[in-house]
Amino acid sequence: MSYLLGYFGLGLCFLLIAWIMNRLFRSDDTMQDRLTIPGASAAFDFMEDAVIPVLAVAFIMLCWPLAAWWIAKDMAAPKREDADTPLEKPFAVVQGDLVEFASVAEIEMRELVDDPLGAAPRVPFGHLHKQWVTFRNGVCPGDVIWSFAADRTDTWGLQRRRRGYVCVRGQEIGPFVVTSTQRLPLIGEQ
Repeated sequence: MSYLLGYFGLGLCFLLIAWIMNRLFRSDDTMQDRLTIPGASAAFDFMEDAVIPVLAVAFIMLCWPLAAWWIAKDMAAPKREDADTPLEKPFAVVQGDLVEFASVAEIEMRELVDDPLGAAPRVPFGHLHKQWVTFRNGVCPGDVIWSFAADRTDTWGLQRRRRGYVCVRGQEIGPFVVTSTQRLPLIGEQ
């Protein structure tokens, strides 16, 4: 009987530590605040305020050794050497991706969004207009804007085509804005 009391006593300590950690490190905008329904029924309030906490306490009291082992194992595990390296190389436009050059006026005329339902604003690039304006403001006199279409294989082995516009300064390819990304079909999907 004393082992059982010790087991539940340690479970209660683990629960108390978890509750304190939750109170100390909880953000102001919690998922519960976003999911709480105004004017919810009394049954929903009872579930949220009584049943769920009781089930959580019962689960922690019974399964605390598993959680403690999991936390200890995670803390003791050595950090992988490649954990800080990115999984995918950053996207860059190369000379072979360039399609044609165009002026800002031609591009804005070509990319003007005309949504009959009015979901997208009637401006060049629609919802991407802010990114376009940032890109356009970075173009210096003497720069040439090219459209590009770049096919790359991602880390999952899928072919993706990115289209957009890039600023070319002399022979150097500068900043770019991606306007569309599409997954290319695999050989068996055609």
